Amino acid sequence: MFGHLDLACCGDEKFDIYKCSLCHTLGKEYGMMARLFTNYDMVLCILTALNTGGLEVKTKRKLCPMISMNTILENESPLLKYLAAVTVLLVSEKIKDDIHDEQIHVPHKMVQWLAKKRTNAEIILKSYGFDPFIIENAFTVQRMYEKREEATLDQLTEPSALVMSEIYASAALIDGIPEYENAFRQIGYSIGKIIYLLDSVVDYRSDISKNLFNPLHKCYLNHKETNSTIPPAVYEKIFLLLKDSQRDIESVIEKLPDISYLRDIFTKRLAKKIAEATKSTDVPEYRGRLPLIKRIREASPLSLFLTFTSKLALASNGKEFGNSCVGSIIFLIIMFIAYRIICGVCCKGCGCPPQDKVTVDHGCGKYRTYIKDPCSNRYK
Repeated sequence: MFGHLDLACCGDEKFDIYKCSLCHTLGKEYGMMARLFTNYDMVLCILTALNTGGLEVKTKRKLCPMISMNTILENESPLLKYLAAVTVLLVSEKIKDDIHDEQIHVPHKMVQWLAKKRTNAEIILKSYGFDPFIIENAFTVQRMYEKREEATLDQLTEPSALVMSEIYASAALIDGIPEYENAFRQIGYSIGKIIYLLDSVVDYRSDISKNLFNPLHKCYLNHKETNSTIPPAVYEKIFLLLKDSQRDIESVIEKLPDISYLRDIFTKRLAKKIAEATKSTDVPEYRGRLPLIKRIREASPLSLFLTFTSKLALASNGKEFGNSCVGSIIFLIIMFIAYRIICGVCCKGCGCPPQDKVTVDHGCGKYRTYIKDPCSNRYK
């Protein structure tokens, strides 16, 4: 239901600050492992609320577990704590949903750990006046609609849209801008629809190969047959639905203060994302397709956690957690090392061409050439 709205682009320091701040809050409140829950959908909620509030953003440097110094918000706002709790609850329900769909076995120790974090998240959400049952009920209703023989795409997108509208509306109240509660509710509703539709497109081939439910396969294709690719006519229908939701967001954003950054996010970048996902020729002149290294680096850390969980489930095969723990931990370490190597290939992974070269004489006939990184303005 979430994780596909990666609308960051090269050199967007503000977006990175919000993302790193959410990651830091997750680690502080729920432990190091919870940092892997960081996802772009909640980051969008943070930047929408903080930009609308018009408060000056003060930052500080903080050591990141990925062995680097990142910039985060200086004062941890209640909004970050609230959205960190929402993220934990969403991940908990997402994993429960995957277990229900794919019938995988998750080790008891992992279930206990996640249940404890979820309990803490529910307490925090209740303290902010947000009912955790809203999220749980959304997933329950979603599964109910998916089992219906004659469910429409509008019905299937409704739970995701409603839960995101409540999350955004509460964010406005917590951030101290209650006058924009209805506007945030409308933005959240449209974003929820976009998330669900993008998810159905991006995961289509994977869902079909695993014989899992996919809304496009059920609503537009003969769901009793296996269609490995999405027909162009279906792409066009999804594109129109996504553009309608995007226009709804744009109409609401125009009523908010300080909309220049939000307009860039929800107009240019979102339009680019929609066009790429639906293979539309209506691609705005904004940026070229991100290089592979950028797409790998910008992938949601949530995918690492879900992969790790699946690895534990498959390795245990009904045995106790301790019997398969060592192999799974080694697997996670290998993933971490690979991720660090990928991160170090190209500054911030933006794919920008080098600008300047400087050759320095270090004496004794040793010369070294340094290339200026256009993202960080440092020579490497």
